[in-house]
Amino acid sequence: AGCKNNSHPTMSYDGRVITWSSDADGVLPGAPNPAHSPQIYARSISWAQPILLSPGLTPGTIADSACDFPNISGDGKSVVFASAATNLVPGDTNARADIFQATLLPFSMRRVNELPGGGQFNEDCSAPVPSQDGRWVAFLTSATNVAPLFAPQRQPAPSTAGTTQALIKFVGRPSFEVVSLGIGNVAPDGDALEVRLDASGRLVVFSSAATNLGFNDTNGAVADLFVRNRRTNVLALVTSAHLQPSVTCNGASRRPSFSADGRFVAFESIADDLLPPGEDTNGKYDIFVRDLRTWGIVRVSIGLNGVDADNGSGYAAISGDGRFVMYTSNALNLTPGTTGGFLKCFLYDRDADGDHIYDESGAVCTRMISASSAGVQTNARSGGNGALSLDGRFAVFMSEGDTLVPNDFNGGVPGSGCGPICLFGRDVFRTTHF
Repeated sequence: AGCKNNSHPTMSYDGRVITWSSDADGVLPGAPNPAHSPQIYARSISWAQPILLSPGLTPGTIADSACDFPNISGDGKSVVFASAATNLVPGDTNARADIFQATLLPFSMRRVNELPGGGQFNEDCSAPVPSQDGRWVAFLTSATNVAPLFAPQRQPAPSTAGTTQALIKFVGRPSFEVVSLGIGNVAPDGDALEVRLDASGRLVVFSSAATNLGFNDTNGAVADLFVRNRRTNVLALVTSAHLQPSVTCNGASRRPSFSADGRFVAFESIADDLLPPGEDTNGKYDIFVRDLRTWGIVRVSIGLNGVDADNGSGYAAISGDGRFVMYTSNALNLTPGTTGGFLKCFLYDRDADGDHIYDESGAVCTRMISASSAGVQTNARSGGNGALSLDGRFAVFMSEGDTLVPNDFNGGVPGSGCGPICLFGRDVFRTTHF
């Protein structure tokens, strides 16, 4: 079998519907992909086979350009993704990456970043995320011809020309809202890099390299994380230094993940002053969770007996209820018996005794989930982009290992389109842990 690279899985809140991108040929009969161009697929545990979410307008064809980074709505009814394809909707002539929303059962396709009167963006869009019901979609763009453009609470937005910004749109309405502005709706002097929504779409977390958002930015033009309440237009600094809520931490922070109710933000950071002095000494990226209600913060990528992880961690994904955090790490001291220096996927339980009190001393635990049902560890890179269900029971992640399930034979062969470092072919796995 030829190599197939399946990547960037996301999952509905109930864990039943999974979406991912794949550059494999022959995923579905009648939709060939001999050029190994990434396409978007979805599958429910009750379906006999996946469905293609990036079909061309002509029957039997696929999108004529790569489709990447899908995100499924919490209700499992729609998927958003970015693509420069010209044959997904009629009249797409801007030669730019647009944001598309595919609705499942019955299938339909629409371009989200549609300007009033059918106009098209003049720059690329990327990294779309939906609200729980798919009605709100946030994404990144550096387009300069977006109009009308508003700040939160329907205030006029300043010009953000020259920078990448996070926009949000109510699907079907003509206007766009800029959410990556500073306090007082100040235009940022740096790019927005990522954006995430809570279930309602009311709270937005974004990362930004801007230095003028209204806080004491001591780390310069590196990524910091901010949360905006779109109803009140209050902006807060998520990655603030210990006991200094208006001062940025001393290192870059990235890849936020939001709990469904918007209370918890999980993220990775190389800063060593998010915690009290002397508690973070490994000089590596670690995984943290900020409680936006109490403003407490915990590090979840911790080694056995509470010591620093002996290597870096990233790609946090938090469950909808905030209890579980999945992440990727090549540290060897997170769980007993960890071997191999390649990335593995771990799950941190903030309430191991089940008393609904998070982060109690002695009532947390870490387990490796990139392992077979018999406990055999993966033999190649695992983790990266992934997702947890609302209650954290189900996890999806990608892995290049061939030891997680029987009969995994899609390894790299000459001419298959497989990258030189993908030894076994990259697959998407769904697992449950309780």
